[in-house]
Parts: sequence; structure tokens; C-alpha cells
Amino acid sequence: MSIAQTAILASALKSGGSSTPKSQPTSFSESIAQKPLQWLVVAGAVVYFGGKFIKNVIPSGENLRKEEAETATSTENPWSSNAFLGQKIPAGTKLLTAAGAYKEAEKVYDALSNVFYDDADIAVGVFAALPSKVQVAQVVKSFETYYKRNILEFLQSGKKVFDFGTGGISTELYNRIIENVKRKPKF
Repeated sequence: MSIAQTAILASALKSGGSSTPKSQPTSFSESIAQKPLQWLVVAGAVVYFGGKFIKNVIPSGENLRKEEAETATSTENPWSSNAFLGQKIPAGTKLLTAAGAYKEAEKVYDALSNVFYDDADIAVGVFAALPSKVQVAQVVKSFETYYKRNILEFLQSGKKVFDFGTGGISTELYNRIIENVKRKPKF
């Protein structure tokens, strides 16, 4: 039996067959006993809106990782491809060709651009297969140059003709890509 059902049953039993009017409650506990449904609604609203407030005020680890990947423009962040590729890259670093970077970017685009479904495993696999952050930055730059979209935004929303709530990859897979790339060597 749920709390709401218990409260309804308690109020029905409490009111009984008495024809005398109820007196005003003199304490908090009497108020709860006399009006359980009202207090149940108030408690539910406080918990719901309090949780929303706390979720927005106190950043979670997931939100911190996402913000760092999306906003940091430094030579350490491959998602900010212009800043990352603008630094001096050591000689002998294995780089992708322009065609190779485009091919990987195209795989991501095609995986999340199907009409009715996404193939998130392909998008995750592209980033898992790249051995370094510099190659990730090359794919990011190629994607953003050719498709004119931010790749992180695209990973989250995809490109649907008809979106049935399946746009982009799940939050878990998105965080997996971010964490995987973060662990890769720079060059």
C-alpha cells in the first residue's frame, strides 16, 4: 500500500461518523493527523522542487566532466580542435591525413544520422580506435569543418528527420567517450 493510499485510509477512518465539527489543530502533529493528504502534497512538492534546485546548484561529477570537455579551450582539450592543433606538434607524431580524418568524421555523422535509429556503438568505436588526442582533434576539426556542427552537440542530439526521442547517444555513452579521450596520450 502506498503512502498516499495509507493517508486516504487514515483520513477516512479518522473522520468516522462524528457530526461535530473538527477543532483547529494545536500542534504540528495534530495538523498532519487531521489533514494527511494536504501534508503529503506539501511534502512531495518540497522534495521535488528541492531536488531540482539542488541538482542545478551543486554540480555532479558528470556535469563537471561535460562542462570541461565542452567549454575548455586550451592546448590540452582535443574537443577544442583549433587551440589543440595550433600548438607545436612534435616531429614523428602519427597524424591522420585529411581524407582519413574526414572518413572517421563521416562514420560518426552517418552513425547518428539514420532516419529512425542511431548506431551509437559506431560513434563510440571511432573515438575508442583513435590512439591519441591529436588524432581526436583532427577528426573533430574535420567534422566541424565539413558538417558545420559542433561534434559534442551532435553526439548528444544526432540528426533526425523524425525524432522519436532517439536523437544522439545516451548520457552514459557520451561520458564514456569523454573519459576515454581524456585518458589518451596527447601525441
